[in-house]
Amino acid sequence: MTFHIAMDSVGDIPAAWAQEYGVHILPVNIILGQRTYRDDQDLDAATLVRLVRATGQYPRTSQPSLGQYLAFYRGIARPGEAVLSIHVSQHLSGTYAGAVAAARELAAEGLRVVPFDSQSGSLGMGFLARAAGQARAQGLDLDAALARLRALRERIAVVLALGSLEFIRQSGRVSTLTAALASLLRLYPVLTLDRGRLVVVAKARSMRRALDATVRFVRQRFGERPLHLAVMHALAPERAQRLRERAQAHLHIHELVQGGISAALTAHLGPGTVGLVAYPATPNS
Repeated sequence: MTFHIAMDSVGDIPAAWAQEYGVHILPVNIILGQRTYRDDQDLDAATLVRLVRATGQYPRTSQPSLGQYLAFYRGIARPGEAVLSIHVSQHLSGTYAGAVAAARELAAEGLRVVPFDSQSGSLGMGFLARAAGQARAQGLDLDAALARLRALRERIAVVLALGSLEFIRQSGRVSTLTAALASLLRLYPVLTLDRGRLVVVAKARSMRRALDATVRFVRQRFGERPLHLAVMHALAPERAQRLRERAQAHLHIHELVQGGISAALTAHLGPGTVGLVAYPATPNS
């Protein structure tokens, strides 16, 4: 049986991939003051940051309501069909848990929804969605596609250099004390996702050193192996270009893509953040 592919909007995917593989995007909610916006439909990253600067209020995000999940899945699949639904790490968001609840509800209608915890976000989810689309195009069924995604998930590395600490401190993803000390010392934290949990791997004295540490992390993990590589950024294309140039100088790149991150992720990481997503290429990839 064939299947549909969906992902929540904390993930990012190049438009050409989304179109080629028919990837449906479920918007998460961004709450700013008394208003709730749907990520990328009502609010983009640039508008979000502009509103934060104008109001002094910081955003928070929430998973879609159960009704939003149900309407989304019913809109892309019919009873007797299946949806592979890829989500940001459940250690960072309740989006995956919400999808599990919706899947239980829809099972009674004969609609199979299979939530998948990416243990990542942004273009890490984009790579997984593309892999699902490629598996489907090759005639694999949903269970075989899931096995491929589980294997790929173990090979993906995500590393981020934060542009500032104000947004991530407000989001609660790092402690107030840690953020305050890093700000006082003018440090730029470099973070990775370890099985879906944010872990600090370096604290650089300048953004230049943070970019170097980001590339060094990927090189230390993968060495000379050819890589699928994505450069991501939160409203920082020039900084992303500098990171890209460092990556091209020090990594063996098989494929390179670049793109901005969603408003939902910018709400937590803040503008100026840049990062890399990488995994080793294989002879057939």
